[in-house]
Amino acid sequence: MATSNRERERELRAQGDPSTTDRPAKRGLKRISPQSRWYWARLVLENPVAVASIGFILLILLATATMGLWSDQDPTRLNPADRLQSPSGDFWLGTDQLGRDVLLRAVWGVRISLLIGFSIMFLSGAIGTLIGMGAAYYQKIDTPIMRVMDGIMAFPPIVLAIALMASFGQGTQYVIIALTVVYIPVIARLARGSTLSVKNQLYVEAARSIGVKDFPILMRHIFPNIFSPLIVQGTFIVALAIIAEASLSFLGAGVPPDVPTWGSMLQEGQSVIRQAWWLILTPGAFLFVTVLSLNLIGDALRDALDPRSRER
Repeated sequence: MATSNRERERELRAQGDPSTTDRPAKRGLKRISPQSRWYWARLVLENPVAVASIGFILLILLATATMGLWSDQDPTRLNPADRLQSPSGDFWLGTDQLGRDVLLRAVWGVRISLLIGFSIMFLSGAIGTLIGMGAAYYQKIDTPIMRVMDGIMAFPPIVLAIALMASFGQGTQYVIIALTVVYIPVIARLARGSTLSVKNQLYVEAARSIGVKDFPILMRHIFPNIFSPLIVQGTFIVALAIIAEASLSFLGAGVPPDVPTWGSMLQEGQSVIRQAWWLILTPGAFLFVTVLSLNLIGDALRDALDPRSRER
């Protein structure tokens, strides 16, 4: 019997049966069939725009992680003798009003922007998901919780962030807290809608009928089935948070002025934009390409994780 099963399996493999193509021994993206749980990764990696965007994010992360290897200068070091130097061999992207290297400051700003962006994504994602799932699963608390979320969303995000920063004061941790509050309702509404569409499925009813408690049902049966839209929204939250942090720093309500960030660099360069255009172009280009890359990655993930895209 065992011999016949192995022979049958070899015949199916030779005929290209989809159930046998998802084996670790067969390598390459083409070997990942639509039935595989990793098919979404194949779709993302087959998208050249997504691959280029991921490559750019990894490149700037590598640049900021290895800054000490390719430059021995301090991005905060003042050198008035080199103030407003145009791009050259010594300073690839010029210097600012205080003689600081613009390239080093822009690369250093990657740390702050991505730290704030991903921190806000994780915090707002975790808190917002719990709020949205709880509101959808327990109807008694749905209305009061969602009205609070609607009240927070009634404020323009940047206005609410400025108001919170005025209460907290300047600091990276306060920027993270303020923007987390701003973006929690976005995740909560998405989680609530997704949970409402899942909680009445047969497998959830079956788990409830055999006495499974609410928390295991939420974590084991509901959360895995709403994770895809949440992770896609998370990539957009990172991009929005980076823009919001740059806006706060530009207005002087973000991180302390001595910390290099793209927003503060834009604010410092606006007064000398006529004679030192590179002070605006460099941080603006970093901000633009980073946000664009994150949005393109989010679009690729949305297309890959959407089951309807597998039918096209």
